[in-house]
Amino acid sequence: MFANLRQLSNPANLGGYLAQNLVGSPETVARRLQDYIDLGFNYLVVSNATYGVPQAVRHQTIRLFAEEVIPRVREMAPAA
Repeated sequence: MFANLRQLSNPANLGGYLAQNLVGSPETVARRLQDYIDLGFNYLVVSNATYGVPQAVRHQTIRLFAEEVIPRVREMAPAA
């Protein structure tokens, strides 16, 4: 486990990690979420409880997600 974490300390090795996470601009994250919705997912759980990230940063991140990403996803999704 620690060997894997050490590898992730090198930005050149982050491709796979980033591909599994919602990282990027609000447009990028909304597009990634829409890809999941298009696959048939209708329930998503978002967590930003990354170890070592200060609580204030996590709160700001989830606020930005709610304010910037969710409205974009709602605009993209077809009306139910």
